[in-house]
Amino acid sequence: MDLPKEPEKPKKKPYKKPPKYIKPPIDLLKSIPPSAIDESDDNAEKARVLEETLAMFNVPAKVVSITKGPAFTRFELQMKPGVPVKKVLSHSEDLAMILESNGEVRMEIPIPGKNAFGVEIPNRTIDTVPLRDILESYNFQGHKSPMAYALGKDITGDCKVAAIDNK
Repeated sequence: MDLPKEPEKPKKKPYKKPPKYIKPPIDLLKSIPPSAIDESDDNAEKARVLEETLAMFNVPAKVVSITKGPAFTRFELQMKPGVPVKKVLSHSEDLAMILESNGEVRMEIPIPGKNAFGVEIPNRTIDTVPLRDILESYNFQGHKSPMAYALGKDITGDCKVAAIDNK
């Protein structure tokens, strides 16, 4: 009688180091031109209405700057000294209704590092934020982590980047 043969052990393959990772070219992503819709006249009208509405509520304020972001436009206002900030907060729903902002008005009181407060109103159309713009930005290219990823753009148009490894 023949004894059964032991099954052959699989041969170990020698470890082969994977090739060095090469990033794909940025040209694979399409460039998207910025929105051709000019809302500067609309924003100037909103600034005028905003000042008049606050004046009706005895909150004298002047629009000093308008910053258009991809989804919201921030109107920076300065008040005369002595006017309590809580007066503005109590009228946020009134501002939303008068500015026809679909019930959504964000208040930033105060704007960090400025002697002003912000009223943020949604844009009529939301701009597309192309991934390529963020990947080509200094914030992404200069990030110290190799595990950085694109988040989007903030209201000032700055590209926002984060990293999985928190560097």
